[in-house]
Amino acid sequence: MTSPDASKEKIVAIVGPTASGKTGTAVAVAERVGGEIVSADSVAVYRRLNIGSAKPTELERGGITHHLIDVANPTERFDAMRYAREAGATIADIIARGRIPIVVGGTGLYLKALVYGLVPAPEADRDMRRSLRERVKTEGPEKLHRELAAVDPESAAKIEPRDGVRIVRALEIYSATGLPAEEIRRQHGFLEQRYNVLTFGLLMERDFLYRRINERVIQMMQGGIVDEVKNLLEEGCTPQDHALGAIGYREVCAHLRGAMDLNETVDLIQRNTRRLAKRQMTWFRKMPDIHWVHYPYPIDEMSEAIFRFYGEGT
Repeated sequence: MTSPDASKEKIVAIVGPTASGKTGTAVAVAERVGGEIVSADSVAVYRRLNIGSAKPTELERGGITHHLIDVANPTERFDAMRYAREAGATIADIIARGRIPIVVGGTGLYLKALVYGLVPAPEADRDMRRSLRERVKTEGPEKLHRELAAVDPESAAKIEPRDGVRIVRALEIYSATGLPAEEIRRQHGFLEQRYNVLTFGLLMERDFLYRRINERVIQMMQGGIVDEVKNLLEEGCTPQDHALGAIGYREVCAHLRGAMDLNETVDLIQRNTRRLAKRQMTWFRKMPDIHWVHYPYPIDEMSEAIFRFYGEGT
């Protein structure tokens, strides 16, 4: 993802799977290089989703300014296009103040949208969207997922059967264009690269990473994620909201409606989070020009590489 084009603004990115230690690493690097952190986490953008998102506390932020956290209400849809727009404006401000933007997160699509931009997907008819959303509520997302698999099996394979928001969006695109969403993406794809990026990928031994994931889920339960979800539902959120479709939140929603007991909920969140980590690593391994660093991460070496990166062409 790095470009040699000196005319493009430079940014740093630190990516890796969930629970790999991105926040602590980014804070340590930012302290050394004069950076500010731009979160690329699709759950941390939501206000009041604190425990299940493992959102960094003020103490964990170490006095480093963090951006793109708590910028949307849970009932809003925050997508990659909106992220690219808001993160781009934030990065411009950081650069204007003479600081180094460090994009940090595990949502690979956010980083790709930020660097390359996205061509807008076609808008669906509002009545169609309303009808599909109503069917999710009355018939369940699984039925619509089966319908999606019949017309767009590639998209269906990438979407969880209970992810009503993404199922509806894929069906909207098919309804508006007669083409599968994946075909639309292939035809339009990403635009020209916007930034010159130095990207670090965090590598952690798999068994160790999975232990950290399992422990994090236990800490989430002890920290009160069930009460957090109860409060969100009482405040007007629904399980169909995009925010509550995130791993951790959707399983707790199922627990609260009686679909499983607490132990089953913990096991399912742990399993789904491990699967998420595997998907994230698959995504990041396909990224070009990524500098992989192994745990324990070499903070000094990473910082020196950033100084060299910013020294080129200046």
